[in-house]
Amino acid sequence: MKVKTYLTVSALCLMNISPALAFDLSGSGTTEMFRAIYGTVLSDLIVSDKMRIASLFTCVSDGKFMVSGAAMPVEEKEYRPTIIAEIVAGSEVAITISVAHMSKPNRRDASLNVLSCEIFGNTDLYPIKSVNGFETLDGYLKSDFFTKLPKPESQ
Repeated sequence: MKVKTYLTVSALCLMNISPALAFDLSGSGTTEMFRAIYGTVLSDLIVSDKMRIASLFTCVSDGKFMVSGAAMPVEEKEYRPTIIAEIVAGSEVAITISVAHMSKPNRRDASLNVLSCEIFGNTDLYPIKSVNGFETLDGYLKSDFFTKLPKPESQ
């Protein structure tokens, strides 16, 4: 009986000091997971390819607008803006926002997500070169497209 107890205690001690093996997540794990679930993601596109994405895949990193490579294609819906991401030279993305198909669009519909890119975890990020042809946020926010949209109603 002492031998079994000694072996059990020894085994438990060895398991406590041996390093645990963790589930390995590569540098672009989120992108890989979304690719496995949805098929094609933004990271799979090449220069001049376009994809309709959801605005929630945009983010801010070091003061720059970015888009997640894990962004998957979405269908056009009447209640949300159409956001087309086009891959341009240098692995940058040009974003085109359209609200023409919406019945009552407002400025909130024409905005991008400004949360930190940390929400995406391990994913490829691509810098956004332009939004509707404007290369600065100030230019976009002062554009006719944006300013002619009504302000959202107070909630």
